Amino acid sequence: MPNRVRGLERKVKELQDTVERLRREKQEKEREITELKSELARIKSRRFLSALTSEEVREKKEVISSLKRELQDEKEKVEWLREKLESAEEIDEMRNKEEITVMKKLPSFTMKDIKKLEDGIGINEGDIIYIEDPSGGGSTNAEKLSEKVRAIALDGKLSHPAKQKFIETETPTIKIEETEDHDNYVTANKKQIEQKIEKAIQQYKEKKKQELKSLKEKYGHDKDIEL
Repeated sequence: MPNRVRGLERKVKELQDTVERLRREKQEKEREITELKSELARIKSRRFLSALTSEEVREKKEVISSLKRELQDEKEKVEWLREKLESAEEIDEMRNKEEITVMKKLPSFTMKDIKKLEDGIGINEGDIIYIEDPSGGGSTNAEKLSEKVRAIALDGKLSHPAKQKFIETETPTIKIEETEDHDNYVTANKKQIEQKIEKAIQQYKEKKKQELKSLKEKYGHDKDIEL
């Protein structure tokens, strides 16, 4: 009996030890699981933070790139305005010379170059425009220029539609061969230019007078037709 009791006691002790060992192992496992969960949470948090930071960095880079482009555009605009101002001041200075006529230069008779000239040094009331290559322009281009300019100067031949439009709008077109070329304009002898413009104006007046005379001869002495 005693042996049996001792055996049972030993067995209980072993079981108790096993239970305690298993309890400790369970606690250890639970601790490890808790740590692993915490680590996993930290990893996920870092990944999220990393992703968030990367997104923020990307957005910041895009903003910086956009600002750099805007800054470059502003620099180019300032430079363009500076050149425009310098050209305007130079033209005004040249216009103060009594013997010189300043004519703004139009490289080709196209809407593109007309717009470029307008946006640059401008096309103002009373300007004389020198067209380097007048061959490509038609009546629309001629009408556009005739709205403001005093005269058109050229060393070439206008298209028939452009020529007719200038005649229709009574915009003097003069042919000149001797000019001094500058960046955005040309200069020529003022006396010669004025003589050519006056001659063109008189030709328009004479042409109109002849047209009215022809109408009067055709339709009789109509009091509404005056020479």
